[in-house]
Amino acid sequence: MAKELKMPPSVMEGPAGTPLSTWGDPKDRKVVGKAVPRRGALDKVTGRAVYPYDVHLPNMTYAFIVRSPRAHARITAVDTAAAGKLPGVRLVLTPFNAPKIPWTEERLLFDPMVRFVGQEFAAVVADDEDTAEEAANLLKVKYDELPAVIEPDDALKPGAAPVQPAGNMFNGKPEVYQRGDPEKGFAEADLVYEQTYTTSVQHHTALELHGCVALWEGGTLTLWDSNQGVHMVRDILAARLKLPINRVRIVNEYIGAGYGSKNGPKTYHVIAAVLAQRVGRPVRIFMTREDNFPTSHHRPKTIQTYKIGVKKDGTITAMTYRLVGQCGPYKENAIWGVRGGDGTRLLYKCANLRTETIGAHTHTQAPIPCRGPGDTENLYTLEILIDEVAEKLGMDPIEFRKKNYTDVDQMHNEPYSSIGLLESYEMGAKAFGWNPQKPGSTAGPKKRGSGVGALLWHGTATEQSQAAVVLQADGTAQLLAGMSNIGCGTETVLCQVAAEELGIPADAVTISLGDTANHPYTVNSSYGSRTVSLASPAVRNAAADAKRQLIGLAARLMNNKAEELELVDGRIRSKSDSSKGMAFKDVTAKMGRELIIGTGRRPANPTGYSVELFGAHFVEVEVDTETGHVQVLRAACAHDCGRWLNPRLAESQIQGGFIQGMGMALTEERIMDRRSGHQLNANLHEYGLPTSMDVPAQIVAIDPGTLDLATNTNVKGMGEPPVTGAGGAIANAVYNAIGVRIRDYPITPNKILAALKAKA
Repeated sequence: MAKELKMPPSVMEGPAGTPLSTWGDPKDRKVVGKAVPRRGALDKVTGRAVYPYDVHLPNMTYAFIVRSPRAHARITAVDTAAAGKLPGVRLVLTPFNAPKIPWTEERLLFDPMVRFVGQEFAAVVADDEDTAEEAANLLKVKYDELPAVIEPDDALKPGAAPVQPAGNMFNGKPEVYQRGDPEKGFAEADLVYEQTYTTSVQHHTALELHGCVALWEGGTLTLWDSNQGVHMVRDILAARLKLPINRVRIVNEYIGAGYGSKNGPKTYHVIAAVLAQRVGRPVRIFMTREDNFPTSHHRPKTIQTYKIGVKKDGTITAMTYRLVGQCGPYKENAIWGVRGGDGTRLLYKCANLRTETIGAHTHTQAPIPCRGPGDTENLYTLEILIDEVAEKLGMDPIEFRKKNYTDVDQMHNEPYSSIGLLESYEMGAKAFGWNPQKPGSTAGPKKRGSGVGALLWHGTATEQSQAAVVLQADGTAQLLAGMSNIGCGTETVLCQVAAEELGIPADAVTISLGDTANHPYTVNSSYGSRTVSLASPAVRNAAADAKRQLIGLAARLMNNKAEELELVDGRIRSKSDSSKGMAFKDVTAKMGRELIIGTGRRPANPTGYSVELFGAHFVEVEVDTETGHVQVLRAACAHDCGRWLNPRLAESQIQGGFIQGMGMALTEERIMDRRSGHQLNANLHEYGLPTSMDVPAQIVAIDPGTLDLATNTNVKGMGEPPVTGAGGAIANAVYNAIGVRIRDYPITPNKILAALKAKA
């Protein structure tokens, strides 16, 4: 049963400031909360869906970006003679003939100073892809090679090669947060435990490669682009190119995954625009898979050290946390190397806490948000620490977590807008059949174990969002939403929201999105599990505005006052006499030229509340102690994400996120040459993505039934939490199976075999 909410007036604000009542219990909904089939699914599985990679325009040319094979060097000369003579080559740009376009304050777009393997410094345009690549290989480049530092721990050592003029520590100092007195808390503890964990780089490995197609027409630039937010790319790209916003159009109906790597404009967007303008023809740029690995960013590598104090009854008295994260060579995106620690600061009640995050500049590509950035790395290690301490105290891991539960945001001293963490523990444990064995006690070479991991993810902050709903004469509606379709089913649930408010079937609402030319500013970019929590209130308010106008028309037709009428079950009827009314379709048929367009915006979050997402994962694994192979057998994932607008799509999100988190936990590991900065496994075969053979036979999705009061649709978000909760639960299950802790992740077979050998 959903919890009763008292909605602040600002959250419930509808059209013209009129209040919207809460939708209440999910069982009373006609469209929202139902497993409506995903829009566009048939087009995707049949190949009819057109992705940016599929766009081919008349007279199109092809570009190949030339990238540095050196981690740190100054390019002193580029001989283009042989490349320029190749038939079909139209243009070669190098640092010495390219326009001086600043990408950031630190570097030019075609910069002769390169600071990571894969950094772009030249580009070739030709009539076909093979010719462009061949011409690129004919360039003769002279490098003045400079010292490089690749790993974050090496970068912070005395005498390390300088990456930034002010030193290799990001911002020159750690970022520190503290509450209470940790030393006092440690003195009060019965047990003090310290441990260090490391996590590897994880690549986004989107199926559709990064790239775009650029076309100039009459001074207007159009990009068919694989991105997560058409408006964000348009606005920033216009500023970079010094163009009016209305002279840039971004089109993206479908995207072949992003996970954070396609959030905002990249260097190839500007390069494509410059090349297309120079050659006077459309230009297509898409990376190769080999280039995609080192150049499209990644989740950062981290080194995390904890110290925790607890009493015999399980009460946490103090904790300190130190994170060292890889930041790349520039200040650009460096912040994502030190994003972490929210789980440590918020998930467990702790009055005495200090966190310290340190960024290490390295001669490698910068990190960028990767599904659940910061919290995924932090919770992976925190949840292992919690299990280790619980074992030392002889407590069940779930009971230890419950003992230190809090329903207050300890950083801001505010209650949460909703929290279903206890329900997640209880419902998840029941569904899973939680009854962990003694670690390593299974007989035989194949050993089974169970593990649990809690999760937390930040909720959506207040941000601008609009939508429009157009009613048609036949009783259907069109929803206009300026956002990218990133594959989560957002277009489906937004149609459900509009249909619920209008009182019509879901299939009576269509949606138009993915084009900045004719769509309102709904979501500037889809990231941070915020798309539906930003867009759905605006969509609901737009539908309510359209409904208000339609009731006004019906009032004139029925010779009533609008306030005397209501829309119920597809009929506009009298509130005092339900037998008097008109069908929805009969009213729209009378619109004539009275066009009804409802507009809506997202109201601000209520003040005095903190919005966070919670949950818990339960996992069973089987470990082959002869080969080191880990098979995840099953999982139960409880997610407090507010109202589940579509249970089928929610389940899909949870399953996909869990599998991606499973890859980080067990198989995905970047192998770097510490001297040259080259990734040695930059391909899908050797990198170790989970395949269909690795997927658990069962991943159960559990709805704790909490409704959030921060939005008038009661949603919080769902895209990233499944990733944040997977790793710790899996690592704890592996320990429960073999009785040996592995603290350097991912937990690959070679590490398991080495740990078992050391134990023996």
